[in-house]
Amino acid sequence: MLDSARIKGTWCIVTGYLGALPYMNSGQLLDLEGRGHEICAHTRTHPPLTELSEFQMRNEIKGSRDDLFGFGIQTVATFAYPFGDYDDTTDRIVRELGFSGARTSDGGYNTKQDNRYLLKRRDASVSTSASTIKSWIDKATQDKLWLIINFHRI
Repeated sequence: MLDSARIKGTWCIVTGYLGALPYMNSGQLLDLEGRGHEICAHTRTHPPLTELSEFQMRNEIKGSRDDLFGFGIQTVATFAYPFGDYDDTTDRIVRELGFSGARTSDGGYNTKQDNRYLLKRRDASVSTSASTIKSWIDKATQDKLWLIINFHRI
């Protein structure tokens, strides 16, 4: 559907789930990247990162990107915090690992001045109307804001 509308998405992948039903497999993931969609690291097992030691955090964050490269993904530039769970340590690790940005679960819009490692989003679910999503897009366009819409389990 996205391709037919000439829209590209960012797919945040928990690498430990790859290939298990109902999740996609590595072939599907490679196909998405080949069609121009972004592949984003989202940890290996989707834990609340702030409950882990720094060593475990690094294993989840860096490990997920390493796993994606191992599956053949060419570019993994961004990261998404599971449950939006972040703190100063997770922010520092993501920066040190060279990611270009990271998405939280904090609601809202983003500006050029915002911390690109703590990007906000708007959540769309099966009950979110098209008119609501259009109003988000209209506001972002009018106010020159960056809007990230998160479609989760749709």
